[in-house]
Amino acid sequence: MFLVSVYEEGGLVEASLGGRVTPAEVRVFGEEILNAAEDVKTTEFRLLLDHSRAEPMDSATLHEFCLMKEAMFEGGAAQIVSVARDHDDRDFHTTARLQFVLEGHEDVVLDPTEAVFGRPSQIRKAA
Repeated sequence: MFLVSVYEEGGLVEASLGGRVTPAEVRVFGEEILNAAEDVKTTEFRLLLDHSRAEPMDSATLHEFCLMKEAMFEGGAAQIVSVARDHDDRDFHTTARLQFVLEGHEDVVLDPTEAVFGRPSQIRKAA
């Protein structure tokens, strides 16, 4: 189960993923995010990706989840902030995407209110 919302003026896409998730569902989820992002009025968008309500993902689903994030960057995402389920999940996703986190393209938080987005020009400079 997932939900995708677009805030056109701010260039923000919020996407939530919950329940038991399969690799096929992650692919569809990614396609829906990219379709929704077309409504953003800027060339780049920021993505708040909340997977805190999803059950723990198996290795195939996690692999597809990482591929989906790559597709988001190719599709125009300037930055992705993921909301993890707990500290262990946050640590895992941070480690799995460490290069992107270090470059400022991604962050992993425990609560959506902790999400901090930089302007696209700031993100590019950090890389």
